[in-house]
Amino acid sequence: MKHIFIFAAVLFVGIAGVVGLDILRGRSFRSRAQEIRVGDSRQHVEQVLGRPTIVFMPPPPGARGLVIIRPETWAYGSRLQIRDAFHARFPYFYPLRLRLFGPDDGDVAIEFDSNDKVSDVSIPAISD
Repeated sequence: MKHIFIFAAVLFVGIAGVVGLDILRGRSFRSRAQEIRVGDSRQHVEQVLGRPTIVFMPPPPGARGLVIIRPETWAYGSRLQIRDAFHARFPYFYPLRLRLFGPDDGDVAIEFDSNDKVSDVSIPAISD
């Protein structure tokens, strides 16, 4: 019985640590993104924010009619969906963020123009 309690405690502390680090990571992106300006280079963005959580590339020329045309966008944000992890419909529990067609609402999004310069910076308000 003692081993089960220790295992449960270690598991709880581990999960709490991962969730806490993920929340801090998202807040850190929002505060550091204040330094990014339109016209900055990719290198400057990577120096300030690090590697993006996910990169969205524009579709290839043949697929332009199938997908909304967007510029290359780097998204920075949490990997976990803490607030809306439980749903009334299937899947009832979904703790991961899906970013299929663009950044999540809570992500810092950096768009680049054809000259590899920042063309837009989107920083969400802190709602926690």
